[in-house]
Amino acid sequence: MARAGSYRHFGIFERAAGDAPLDRWGHPLAQEWAQVHRTRLNLRVTPGKERIAAGQQEAPVLATIRMRNHGAAAQLTARDRVLIGGAIWILLSDPTDPQGRGREVEVLAQRGGGKI
Repeated sequence: MARAGSYRHFGIFERAAGDAPLDRWGHPLAQEWAQVHRTRLNLRVTPGKERIAAGQQEAPVLATIRMRNHGAAAQLTARDRVLIGGAIWILLSDPTDPQGRGREVEVLAQRGGGKI
């Protein structure tokens, strides 16, 4: 269980509206996104994933997002995205219960860059 103050970020989860073609990673190419969930959350960034590709720095940033388990949080999918502090994070996994208690869910997310 998270301690007080650990949910210090606010996120807006969105899902592509309608049937849209998918990119090579399986994410929708839609321009229209519909809000599906708003909540406080904890964003833990995994540092050190930058690499040099074709002479330019490509910097995909991986993070783990943890939030309280509500019905809407459990229905998120790896095709959704979340807006946190003006940045767009693409979800890479479906929600999992890291402690097995049904209190919190966790998802893996990526911001920027290309492939992982």
